[in-house]
Amino acid sequence: MLKSDPTPSYSRKAVYQLWSDQTCKNWKRDPDEVKSAKRLLDEASKPQLGQKGLYVVQPIPLHDEPGFTAIAFALPEVLRQWGGRIREVALDSAWNTNGSCFEVYALLGEIYGSGCPMGYILIQTSEEKEAGGKEHYLTELLSYFKTTWKIKALVTLTDKDISEINAFLKVYPEAKYQLCFWHCLRAVKK
Repeated sequence: MLKSDPTPSYSRKAVYQLWSDQTCKNWKRDPDEVKSAKRLLDEASKPQLGQKGLYVVQPIPLHDEPGFTAIAFALPEVLRQWGGRIREVALDSAWNTNGSCFEVYALLGEIYGSGCPMGYILIQTSEEKEAGGKEHYLTELLSYFKTTWKIKALVTLTDKDISEINAFLKVYPEAKYQLCFWHCLRAVKK
């Protein structure tokens, strides 16, 4: 663009905004971001004829928890291929990574020394949240994988988030529980 118009009357930011407005039409299904995400998950759970199954998702039904909004989904093609071999399960989260303040959790299964994503849950809390809500959702997520996909974890791994730890202890009480080595070292250094 700069070659054809070296001194444009528009800014990079304006070009980016136009691009963003156009591309969001590919994925934005509703002005409400939660409704939009649920519609996208529903669409992705029903692959079109001839579509490869790598990007197919399976929405996970969740109960309503006062003061929370949550969306969860599994990756069924990954689970069909690898689920029977998974014996080590890790749960990790990332927060402050999006403008909507959803905490993103990934459930990973160990496959030949590497973490393979099995599913995700996004949780948003409000000021009116009730104690234990996040733990209830994580317990529901883990129970879904144990029951629906028959994941038999012998070892579980999280960081030092007590909600994650308690959820694993409820769903997999027989498993050996481990804390992330990096988080352990960080705690010792502090």
